[in-house]
Amino acid sequence: MLTPPRRCSLLAAALLLSGVMPGLLHTTSAHAAITGCRRDPVVTLSNGVQVQLTAAIATSTSNVKNISWVLHGPSGTTVRQVVFTEGNTNPTETFEYAADLPVSGYASDTVVTTVARPPVPVTVTASVLNGASAFTTGASNRDVITLVP
Repeated sequence: MLTPPRRCSLLAAALLLSGVMPGLLHTTSAHAAITGCRRDPVVTLSNGVQVQLTAAIATSTSNVKNISWVLHGPSGTTVRQVVFTEGNTNPTETFEYAADLPVSGYASDTVVTTVARPPVPVTVTASVLNGASAFTTGASNRDVITLVP
């Protein structure tokens, strides 16, 4: 199992509730451009909401070992479907869902594991289809938490 992202589930919920990360969170009404050849997931939840997750990674695909996606959503919801967009099947991608947030709001905890040293910039975008989008820029080999109100 993915211990570091699960450990961050409480952190993501706390940050969402307290608004501690305003400097790292940018909300826009448009989707960010999808870059690279990954199979970024589109998740359909039991409440009918679809969330698309994307990562722009500042290195070549050959330097990316794994992308770990953990989507946090409202309590009581479940995943109905996860569709990975077409693209390269390397790097390996994993997906988990945690229904551990209040009634509204979503959070993505993404870890891009690279062989690149030093770590490279990673921008993760979480978009509620027909709704809000948010992105966070962080670094590879670390949790990048993106909150969507």
